[in-house]
Amino acid sequence: MQKSSLERLWPMSCGPLFTFVAVITVVLAKKVLVGIPNPPAILVLAIVLSAYVGGIIPGLISATFSWLYIALFFSISGQVFHYTDENLQRVIVWAITLPTTALMVGALKRQTMRQLSALQESEIRLRSVIDNMVDAVFTFDQRGAIKSLNPAAEYLFGYGPQELAGRDVSTLLVRSSAPPPGGGAPDESLVKCQPLGLADLPVNRREMLCRNRDGVEFPVEVSVAKMVFGAETFFIGTTRDIRERKQAEEVRRCAEEERSRFNEELIRVQATAIAEISTPLIPVRSKILVMPLVGSVDTQRVTRVIEVLLKGISEHNAHSAILDITGVPVVDTHVASGLVQAANAARLLGARVVLTGIRPEVAMTLVAIGAELHGVVTCRTLEQGISFAEAKQR
Repeated sequence: MQKSSLERLWPMSCGPLFTFVAVITVVLAKKVLVGIPNPPAILVLAIVLSAYVGGIIPGLISATFSWLYIALFFSISGQVFHYTDENLQRVIVWAITLPTTALMVGALKRQTMRQLSALQESEIRLRSVIDNMVDAVFTFDQRGAIKSLNPAAEYLFGYGPQELAGRDVSTLLVRSSAPPPGGGAPDESLVKCQPLGLADLPVNRREMLCRNRDGVEFPVEVSVAKMVFGAETFFIGTTRDIRERKQAEEVRRCAEEERSRFNEELIRVQATAIAEISTPLIPVRSKILVMPLVGSVDTQRVTRVIEVLLKGISEHNAHSAILDITGVPVVDTHVASGLVQAANAARLLGARVVLTGIRPEVAMTLVAIGAELHGVVTCRTLEQGISFAEAKQR
């Protein structure tokens, strides 16, 4: 709002006007025989007021007007601007003192106004920044009483500009939704607000639950900073809505769990397929089964061989099962023990096990390790093993 002409003129004219009134008062007081022992002192106060209210120029005008009166006041009676030596010194001193006082007070007022203007501009810029922040910002005192909210906070929490003024900050901040990072006891930088129990609010951001005007709680990130103004302490809280981020994290977590389950199922299916491929059971004749083994044989594979072999014997009502180890590179005590176990298990179901594919080096290894293949019929080739099984069938 622009000032009227009178409002702009008053600071410039009130000081000289006050000085004029002071001079008239001194003159009238002298005429009614009420002597003022030191009239210049009263005029100095008028000059200070004039310079402080209006600035340097009104102060100098008041100083000039006051000096003219002082010059007349100390003149010899009947001889204007004629002085005794003592009064001349006084006039000269006041001629220096009065404008100097006006200059000093006016300069102090100008500097004060500049600082005040800079402070006001800084406050306006700060308020503009806070009001235009995307994050919700609110301030509260040591008692937890809310002082102000920026437009983003009003929108986030659903309150009007002054609805929360003086209310406890627990109206907005409900509780922490996650433990303090790193744990440990709170330090001096934490907010002390007993009604809410905000002793766990650090300066750095952390997740909390907030409540809007409708009573709906939602997750936010909150950081609280301490501000000290003289003897008063305030806190400024910056809040960011993280509902969308939490939803995205939940979607990502579900996707990761689904992908993990898919991978586990895929691995299980692949393991099953590999197990079936590694222990194939082939019916070559009526009641004659062949299981060719290729690759190394370990404990898990021996167990798989026995399971598949017994299941096949039972399903096909087989009387002979041929294990061909032509493709097994190494036959050691472990492999031999597994073959004996398979033969014994098959015998319990009324079938015999025929072992084929024993190469010379394999035979030498079995002899060297002292392997005993009791109950296991051995043939050099698969063809011989099938022939043996057919002959027994007749």
